[in-house]
Amino acid sequence: MAVANLLRAIVFSITAGYIIFNQDHGYTTAGNAVEYAGAAITLAGGAAMFIPDVKVPYRILAVPVAVSFFCAYFVFLVGEFGGDSTSSYRETLPRVIIGIFIAGSAVTEFGLCFDKTISDRTEMRISAGLGMAATFLFLLAPLDIANTVGFFSAYLAISAVQRAVWVFSPKKEKSNG
Repeated sequence: MAVANLLRAIVFSITAGYIIFNQDHGYTTAGNAVEYAGAAITLAGGAAMFIPDVKVPYRILAVPVAVSFFCAYFVFLVGEFGGDSTSSYRETLPRVIIGIFIAGSAVTEFGLCFDKTISDRTEMRISAGLGMAATFLFLLAPLDIANTVGFFSAYLAISAVQRAVWVFSPKKEKSNG
């Protein structure tokens, strides 16, 4: 689990930095951020599943990798979330894709936090709760594109810090979950 969280922390922090330092919080930035994060998680997570020395179980990475691939590929096909249209489709699509992107990890971690063989159950509950809250925000709140990109950046930064603390915190013999 440490490898998966370290990979996600690195990808999330770089993506958050890209969004923060790119002052244009528009459709292009949102599309590029989802494409980058989706492609990086797909490549790194896919490699971690198939490298024998890493030994990350498929059940930890399979759903987030598949969802990340879907989101990155969808944005690549659509391009800039719908071109120049001014319909509600253009306002809604970034929120839905970002919500799906976040939900992939959140749902997986929520399901795994009930597994007695995993020692990091408390941290998984925290990460899943953060992801579920962000998913509901993106899917239910009427955000414009600047707020969507800003909240996505904030989620990525908070999640990167939470995952880095999770990876580098001392481990107990028995989890309190």
